[in-house]
Amino acid sequence: MFHPWNVGLEKVRIGNLDGDGGYVVLDSNFGSKYILGYGVDRDVSFENELTEKYGMKGFVFDHTIQEVPNVSSNVTYLPEGIGSSVAPPLFTLENHVSRFVPDGESFMLKMDVEGCEWDVLRTADLSRVTQLIIEFHDLQAAPLEVVSRLNETFYLAHIHGNNCHNQPWVQIDRVHKMPRYLECTYVRKDLVSGATLDLGDFPVPQDIKCRPDAPELELDFWKPCTDPVIFVAPDANQVNILERLVTKEDRIVSRVEDAEGPLVFVLEKNDIVPVNVIMSLDNIRKQGSVQFPVLKNGYMESYEVRFINKLVPTLLGCPEPIINLKKFLL
Repeated sequence: MFHPWNVGLEKVRIGNLDGDGGYVVLDSNFGSKYILGYGVDRDVSFENELTEKYGMKGFVFDHTIQEVPNVSSNVTYLPEGIGSSVAPPLFTLENHVSRFVPDGESFMLKMDVEGCEWDVLRTADLSRVTQLIIEFHDLQAAPLEVVSRLNETFYLAHIHGNNCHNQPWVQIDRVHKMPRYLECTYVRKDLVSGATLDLGDFPVPQDIKCRPDAPELELDFWKPCTDPVIFVAPDANQVNILERLVTKEDRIVSRVEDAEGPLVFVLEKNDIVPVNVIMSLDNIRKQGSVQFPVLKNGYMESYEVRFINKLVPTLLGCPEPIINLKKFLL
């Protein structure tokens, strides 16, 4: 859904250097003479610097503030916002483009509009946008059709997690998590060539934490799992639960005999899937195999090795039980 691409161009940070308000973009305006910036609050450092650097004209919009921001001579502020329909003070992107961007001219688009971006992007005409700089909100409920529409015509050239929230992560599977708020820079596909999937590290040196006193968010959620696990699940209901937890590289089989990989997690018939254990397997896999107390019908019957690491001979014990309801289900 959000896979960054290396498009072969240098990146540069533009705007605020002390926290939120600056963005990492590709070091080119691709011939754009205009920038439309939405949700600026009082920080227009991005638009001020961008228009000066590339000789552009900027229009910034925010209907939620009372004071006119300190715009440069290249930038015009309007107390308007953006929406999926015209209902002043909200206007559509098409309305603003028709008013401020001459016919045939391309433009850069920046949006930080606290979740309204999803409705705007459902129908907005982005065919003249060269770079789209956007902060996505509430990715735990992201409409996949909107992201798919973007990915058809744009490459995601840069990503940066916003660390300004107490619960910044969305868990994707047992290994991967992504920020709930993600700053993205897109470039239109027809403007670049030779793009390849970017498997490098994020953040990059040009990134700056949005919240200086909180840890930076290290991103790798698009990278493949390097230590996949084979899960043995004889019950259909176990499979249904596991399919929500496993990575794309993991496998689910029904018999122990079919588990040929180095890392194996075994469920027996009528076991309740131990979700907490499975979500922590990536942390314990380096230490060896693990045995668990197995509770059958509410009392401990035995210790059993359920996680097998064939590469590490150490045997560990886990206090969290595997619960089996065999007799209750007969």
